[in-house]
Amino acid sequence: MHTISVDEVKTHFDKVLNQVETGEEIVITRLGEPIARISGIDMVLKPVPSMASLRATLPFSETPSVEMIRQMRDEEN
Repeated sequence: MHTISVDEVKTHFDKVLNQVETGEEIVITRLGEPIARISGIDMVLKPVPSMASLRATLPFSETPSVEMIRQMRDEEN
């Protein structure tokens, strides 16, 4: 569980939501006293009927995935 002040929540609300989305629970404090708790919602995952049907819904790419990964890696440097 992570504790954060009201002012920090106002300033970094998008980061707080990202943390909650990844499963972290956030306690919000005012003047050092806890006043609220934010936690994510349990999402129900739908099972995929088959990997073949999932792959059929994905867009086709002319560039091989290995090449795309190399390009993304090189862009970071």
